[in-house]
Amino acid sequence: MASGCVAGCALQPGRDGKVRSGGDSDWAMPFRVRTPDGELSYPTLLDVERAFHQGLVDPEDEVVDETTGAVQRAKDHPLLRPPPPKRFWQNQSAQPARIAVALALAMAALLAGAVQQWWLALPVAGVAAWMTVRIAVTAQARPRGTKRR
Repeated sequence: MASGCVAGCALQPGRDGKVRSGGDSDWAMPFRVRTPDGELSYPTLLDVERAFHQGLVDPEDEVVDETTGAVQRAKDHPLLRPPPPKRFWQNQSAQPARIAVALALAMAALLAGAVQQWWLALPVAGVAAWMTVRIAVTAQARPRGTKRR
């Protein structure tokens, strides 16, 4: 490994500029995930679990252990924990509630500014702007149920 790499970093063998032989065991990727779109390789089961939690690996995708040859679905794998349940605020269906709160805050900021209460109007306007950006980012994200082709 190159100097400056901390434990758990994504620096892979061969990216440090050193020439590797074809039979170098550093290149082994012990876990493969078969998806309808193709295959992904991961060096550890922890990396597979992180991808599972981020939505890169679906519950129906097959996890192949290269060392044993065992094939299991991600949802049935005994060592993969399912993703934690989403909070209401993180849920895509909460988008109308977020929009309503942002609009209410924007109206409150306008009203406070109209009556010359700037100490209240500016922070409320800042929160409304922050929420509007969060709404836009959430709306831009693709739905979890579909994959890009």
